Amino acid sequence: MMKKNKSYNSGTDADTSGTGTPSGYPLHDLNLTTEEASTLLYQYETRIAELETDNTKLKNALDRAVSLTNLYDFSPVIFYRFPLTG
Repeated sequence: MMKKNKSYNSGTDADTSGTGTPSGYPLHDLNLTTEEASTLLYQYETRIAELETDNTKLKNALDRAVSLTNLYDFSPVIFYRFPLTG
């Protein structure tokens, strides 16, 4: 289940920054139809899910790289970068 981001502002009068004026961008000021707003929200949520998936893959790749680096660095066998001639 995707986490809900609570940092956005729906533009209601209850959402004020303490100055008495609404903060953020109310939907009626953006001149978006309901369909356009729904499409943008879907695209936003889809992109967030893609980024979370990519982030998980990158973390797994980093873990694998660290474990292989540790194997190389702490191995009792000497690994040569170039073959010995001779």
